[in-house]
Amino acid sequence: MAVAVSTPPDRLHAALLRLRVPFGLALMAATALRFLPVLGAELVTVRAARRSRGRPAWQRSPTQWLRLEVSLLAPVVARAWRRAQNLAESLDARGFDPLAPRRLRRPLRLSIIDGAVLLPVVLASLAIGAARLLFVLYTTDTWYHPTLRPLYGVVRRWL
Repeated sequence: MAVAVSTPPDRLHAALLRLRVPFGLALMAATALRFLPVLGAELVTVRAARRSRGRPAWQRSPTQWLRLEVSLLAPVVARAWRRAQNLAESLDARGFDPLAPRRLRRPLRLSIIDGAVLLPVVLASLAIGAARLLFVLYTTDTWYHPTLRPLYGVVRRWL
């Protein structure tokens, strides 16, 4: 979700093309990622509308709550379908052909600065994942090591 919010759709598309994903598939994926925040906002709007019409969802039984959540998807899917049809008509009207040859205006290159930023992010992500895994092993009584008690405390409190 963070990628969809923070990266412009043309850069997402260019990155997928750089990974040698076919043009039509890359366009579809970039467009889908672009509309994830829009779908989330629509779900929030539909929930607010439903909440204003009746009692809160947390006052229902779990089965009623699940039924309500599934029924919330109908208007969101209907709006997404309408948006997809508009996009398809727009692409068709402009003569879109996914098999036509194309070339990027600015080819993407991984610079030294990008690598310098990417390496610590990847290492931190791996360290956080390993810490979470060790904590899960500890909480499920699968594996415990007494020297890792400070790590267990940090994971319990912050992760």
